[in-house]
Amino acid sequence: MSTEGKIALFDIDNTLAYYEDKLNKDLAKLKSPEEPDIDIHSNNVPEYLKERSELIRTVPGWWSTLPVIEHMKHLLIECLLMGYDTNVLTKGPIEKYHAWTEKIQWCRENLPNTVTPIIVGGKESKGLVYGKVLADDWPGYVKAWLKYRPRGLALVPSMYYNQELNTHPNVFMVTPNNVHAAKHALEIAYERKDGEPLDISKLK
Repeated sequence: MSTEGKIALFDIDNTLAYYEDKLNKDLAKLKSPEEPDIDIHSNNVPEYLKERSELIRTVPGWWSTLPVIEHMKHLLIECLLMGYDTNVLTKGPIEKYHAWTEKIQWCRENLPNTVTPIIVGGKESKGLVYGKVLADDWPGYVKAWLKYRPRGLALVPSMYYNQELNTHPNVFMVTPNNVHAAKHALEIAYERKDGEPLDISKLK
């Protein structure tokens, strides 16, 4: 079967790499005993914590040393083995171009060299990038992509902040315990003919 148009897109932060875990650990090192625990995804993060997070992420090598999420890397390799044109699609923090360089470095050090890194800027939408598969943790990016790809497959690493996506018929929530079923979802998406709906209902 031709592989033309069979594109799989993988995010880095909290998808292929542990971004939030590393940031929280680094924030904890700077935290005073009196400071409360604050969810960095909440809408009321205090300004001092935002600035502290920014400072941490400007440390040379911070982005390039993010730990790998092994079960998601396994699915990326499965995409390559199936014949997908497999790419990394990640956001680059605006005005922090060192992070763009370090994200490419991370790809080169942790992924097969056939994987092409694609970095989009702060206001650009992942929904504009074509693919049969998107692996991404962030609800906003997944929803925007599925809006333009109503028959596409979204592989979503299961996180506390993205459970709203679980009801979408094209979303497969990935955990370390269901990687085999996620592989089947990738096979279904690969074999799906143009114009046909995606049906992964039996796998969920």
